Amino acid sequence: MRPTQPVLQVKNLSARYGVMQVLWDVTLEIGSGERVVLLGSNGAGKTTLLKTLCGLVPAMHGTILLQQQPVDALRVDQRIRRGLAFVSELGMIPTLTVEENLVLGGYYLSNAIRHTRIAEMYQKFPDLWRQRRWAAGSLSGGQRKMLAVAKALIARPTLIIMDEPSSGLSPLLVQELIAILRQLDDGSTAFFIAEQNIKFLDLATRAYVLEGGRLRFTGTVAELHADNTLRTAYFGLR
Repeated sequence: MRPTQPVLQVKNLSARYGVMQVLWDVTLEIGSGERVVLLGSNGAGKTTLLKTLCGLVPAMHGTILLQQQPVDALRVDQRIRRGLAFVSELGMIPTLTVEENLVLGGYYLSNAIRHTRIAEMYQKFPDLWRQRRWAAGSLSGGQRKMLAVAKALIARPTLIIMDEPSSGLSPLLVQELIAILRQLDDGSTAFFIAEQNIKFLDLATRAYVLEGGRLRFTGTVAELHADNTLRTAYFGLR
C-alpha cells in the first residue's frame, strides 16, 4: 500500500559517519497524517536515518523531499520551518522549565501565536500546566516524553520524527505514551517513529524494517505480522 499525498519522500538515501557508511540506498515514503513505524535493533541505522532526514547528518547521495519539495541543501532550522519536527530520545532540555521548553519548541513563531499554541498544549496535557514552572529534568519519564511531544507540536508540524520514544520507559509508561500518541490522531500531522519496541505497531498502518543500514521490509503492519521469517529474525517471535 502506497500512501497518497506524501509529506515525506526519500529516494536512494545513503549516509555515513566519518569514513564508515551506515545507510545504503534507503527509499521510503510517508503520507500526510500517516503513522509509520521504523523497526530495527540497536546499530541498524535508525538514528542515522532520522538525523539525515533532519539535516544533522549529511547525505552521501539520494534525495529527500518534504511536501514534494527537495530539502537536501537546507539547514536543520530551514527544514523545521518547512514543517519537520524531530523528537530525540531525550526530547527536551532538563535544565529548562517545562514552559521554557515549550517556548523553545516555537522559537520562530510570533509571541502571540506561540502563547496561543502553548495554551493549547496545556489543554491537551494538563500535567504540564500544573508543572509548568518545574525543571523538565525533575519530571517522571512519562512526563518527559509528554513534554517532548508537546514541544514538537507547538509549531504544528506536518511531520514529527521520533527516535526511540520508549527509551527509559517501563512497559506501563510505554502503553501510556502510545495512548497519548493515539489521541493526537487528527489527520493533520504524520508520525515516523523509529523503535525497537513492537508495541508501537499498534499505532501504525505501515512499517519498515531496517537492518544493517538497509531496508529489509516494506509493507503494512498486517503483512509484517504475517511474515514469519521477519518475526523470527528480528523480533524473536514464532
